[in-house]
Amino acid sequence: MKKILWGLIPLFLLGCSMFKLGYNNADWLLTWQIDDYFDLTSEQEDFVEERLEQHLLWHRNNELPHYANTIDEIINRAQRGINTEDYEWAINQFREAYNRIIIQILPDAVTLLRNLDSAQIKFYEEKIAERYHKRDDDPPRTEDEQKQGRSDRTIEQMEEWFGDLSDQQIQIIKELSFTLPLRYEYFHKDRLRRQNEFIALLKSDLSEAEFTEKLKTHFTEFENGRSEEYKQASEIFNQASKKMAVEISKILTEPQKQHAYEKIRNYQFDFLELASNE
Repeated sequence: MKKILWGLIPLFLLGCSMFKLGYNNADWLLTWQIDDYFDLTSEQEDFVEERLEQHLLWHRNNELPHYANTIDEIINRAQRGINTEDYEWAINQFREAYNRIIIQILPDAVTLLRNLDSAQIKFYEEKIAERYHKRDDDPPRTEDEQKQGRSDRTIEQMEEWFGDLSDQQIQIIKELSFTLPLRYEYFHKDRLRRQNEFIALLKSDLSEAEFTEKLKTHFTEFENGRSEEYKQASEIFNQASKKMAVEISKILTEPQKQHAYEKIRNYQFDFLELASNE
């Protein structure tokens, strides 16, 4: 279920080359994704699609203009020079936007989830187990292989935003990326724990008020129940990520910065256009 909710974020927050097409068809796309996890009845599909349509209308009217304004602030901060406080601000903007979406859809999520029958819950449980088994079948990667893969992805993302990078810039980004600790095993273990907690919640006989509160906590307070090792690794990772973001901003050329400003402005135009077309 968390994967479904996080699936809203690329559509609602980040944008992509097919952003407007995906957004305008989000009710159908998300209904299909939820059905893939829970094997919905036709009545449930109708409920999900109808409620998503209303939530998307809310999102057009309330959230998209907010995102457009946030982009102005992002560019203003970038133009004066990125620091660690800007990194924290950006993360908080993302979290706050995510939490607003959760609060908006929570009542309808409760209605849907509390009306799943035992066969649908079992269907979901088996779907999750199947995906974890597929991961377990993958050959293990060494620490260097994991860091190299992450470094390659980071450089690819940087070039997507800033255009071509020089050999020197690529080398600096690689070195910075390799300083970040690995959290994959902690993350996957914690995700499995959270999935099991979610399945237990679906099977529970809590009152609606209790169920609602636990569901809200599950999807907004991510650190609840995390191991101390994971928390410590995450803190080290976050501190290193802040430093990496600041250092990368220092080595960018003016044309590369302008490339990023133009790209993010295009997303801003998309947000405003979508907000004006109900």
